[in-house]
Amino acid sequence: MSMLLGKEGERLITRALEVHVSHNCNLSCDGCRHYSNYKFRGNLAPETLDDWLSVWAARIKPKKFRLVGGEPTLNPDLCDLIRIAARHWPDSTRQVTSNGYFLHRHPQLIETLQETNTRIAISVHARTPEYLAHIKRVQDALSFGQENSLVEVHFEDMGDDWSRNYLNNGYAMRPYQDQDARKSWLACDCRKCMQLHDGKLWKCPPIAYLDLVLKKFDLMDHPDWRDYTTYAPLPQDASQEDLVGFLTQEEESICRMCPANPTMVKDKTIHWRDDFRIKKTPRPELQS
Repeated sequence: MSMLLGKEGERLITRALEVHVSHNCNLSCDGCRHYSNYKFRGNLAPETLDDWLSVWAARIKPKKFRLVGGEPTLNPDLCDLIRIAARHWPDSTRQVTSNGYFLHRHPQLIETLQETNTRIAISVHARTPEYLAHIKRVQDALSFGQENSLVEVHFEDMGDDWSRNYLNNGYAMRPYQDQDARKSWLACDCRKCMQLHDGKLWKCPPIAYLDLVLKKFDLMDHPDWRDYTTYAPLPQDASQEDLVGFLTQEEESICRMCPANPTMVKDKTIHWRDDFRIKKTPRPELQS
């Protein structure tokens, strides 16, 4: 399955592209493929996204462009980022993926989504009574905001669609040893999730943000990880030949770090991070 779908003028059409608008996340989900459970910080500045897209929008057009994280609503500039994405890729299906906890921080969100024809997806990570009560509040808030809008809302249930792409946690974190790149790639839920990170294109989230977690836990030189630290993303000045090659390549040797036979996690462990405790309950009237 190639990421390359075709060509439109001088631009290549890709299946999808994602960008972290925030590394921050208020939740800590065991085995997060974006490593957001390891308390990374940092928000994407609007001018930085504009610079990146000014280059890539002239070369590629993703069928789907998703603003993700981390948790996107922890970036105070989210509405500006949505508008920038719409300006550069007006014909792409654009989506903000959020856990919904901080929608109330963006009073103009519904209006911005409607103006830019951007949809929002709420990721559902657990089925505990407390968590489901939160999802009900989000549903009520978005329904209130949608009364006079055309915003498209999706709820993505991640409760039964979860597996771990590495062994153990923290300093004990290790890659899988299945050593079957093709099988790992075929089993990978992230193979359609090309990332735009640091201005470059990366194959998937586990690869794009791997250096962050390996550096955090001083694992860059660990013998089990050393072979996976040499991955080279595609830079902005890559040749057209290299761009086509990147988009059409399926498995790579780095895919060996992930499981060839992933085990689905039922009732995954999820924690509310103490540094992001909710002080106010999101209210429908704050949504627009």
